[in-house]
Amino acid sequence: MKKLLMVVAVSVAFGVFADTYYVDSNQETEGDGSKLNPFKTLAKAMEGRVSGDIVYAAAGTYAEGAALGGSNTTSNRVVVPTGVALIGEGADVTFIEGHLSDQDTTTGCGTDAIRCAYVSGTGYIKGFTLRNGRTQKAGTTYASQYCGGGLAGGGLAVECVFSGNGCGARGIAIYDSKAIRCRFEANTVGSYLAYAGGRLV
Repeated sequence: MKKLLMVVAVSVAFGVFADTYYVDSNQETEGDGSKLNPFKTLAKAMEGRVSGDIVYAAAGTYAEGAALGGSNTTSNRVVVPTGVALIGEGADVTFIEGHLSDQDTTTGCGTDAIRCAYVSGTGYIKGFTLRNGRTQKAGTTYASQYCGGGLAGGGLAVECVFSGNGCGARGIAIYDSKAIRCRFEANTVGSYLAYAGGRLV
């Protein structure tokens, strides 16, 4: 009974302190994150988010607002902090578009390559198609091969689709992250789906 009361208390506290925000790529300008005036970009939507916050993304394509995160020079379309949830309307209608570098058309690993998402710790992303993400980390070919064009950071993807992601000879779709009820299609030929702690469930 005491354990049950503790769980209820924690749940209530989480609900009290958690904030909810909205983002819609179809907006003409950045809003304040409210339901009536949502943010336009995922990068803006993640600014200042803390554990327990939830961000709902409207159907659309998110291909603006690249944000730095991860290690070295890797750039990410969105960086989700630990404990934060980013929830799309569904993978069939909500897309995070990475960036295929035009500097290197063979592997897409030029310096302007962008990964789709970096999700930290206990953060998670749900209901998106993450497509055409590439990575570039300064200094080593190895790093650019193994860094997850679709997802990295140790977080979790739920009910997502990974399409056309990769980089280098290995073309990793996710790196050091977990994927539950996700689908992988048309990622780099010969690629690993997950690497270095990545896990498909």
